[in-house]
Amino acid sequence: RMKPFEKIVVGIAAGGFIGALYILWEKIKDLESQLKDKYHLPDMIILLRHGESEANVDPSLYGPGDGKHGGFGDPNIKLTELGKQQAAEAGKRLAALIGQRPVLCYVSPYQRTRQTADGVIGGLEKAGIRIIRRREDPRLREREFSGSFQHEDYCRDEEYRYSRFFWRPTSGESCSDVYDRVTTFLETLWRDFRSLPDL
Repeated sequence: RMKPFEKIVVGIAAGGFIGALYILWEKIKDLESQLKDKYHLPDMIILLRHGESEANVDPSLYGPGDGKHGGFGDPNIKLTELGKQQAAEAGKRLAALIGQRPVLCYVSPYQRTRQTADGVIGGLEKAGIRIIRRREDPRLREREFSGSFQHEDYCRDEEYRYSRFFWRPTSGESCSDVYDRVTTFLETLWRDFRSLPDL
């Protein structure tokens, strides 16, 4: 029995380019059928932003405060009551879209996104949808413009002259940094797809 590469070489020599393409196409179809048995790819991937947060109403909460009113810091900002209602409504709408498919849920560890996930997942579970996994992953956080509280007055003068993608604010992240961490998260997704046979 010839190895796949040998079959392709013979096709080129004996049947010309068309013969080689046919053999290659058959091999690709064979590999695709094998992969379908090993990889459990999702029917859909849904990206959802958090509901209205306290800092959407009052952006000063991102900062350190003014001595009288303390800031909360980005990870600790909660949803407003409207934000909680939005999360619950999103759960109902997604349940209609998802049907009876099982769900993997990946959530930023920030307080407002965890609260949003609570509302959405509650709606999905009420509809009888099975949540296979809920995982908090810090790689899904927002871009950090500083290492601590956010300030409105950090200097961005160099951003456009240097490169919007590679420029990094002091103690913060460049867009390239965000790209790198999100890329590693996507690798985690692929590993999860392969490891969960009941998807």
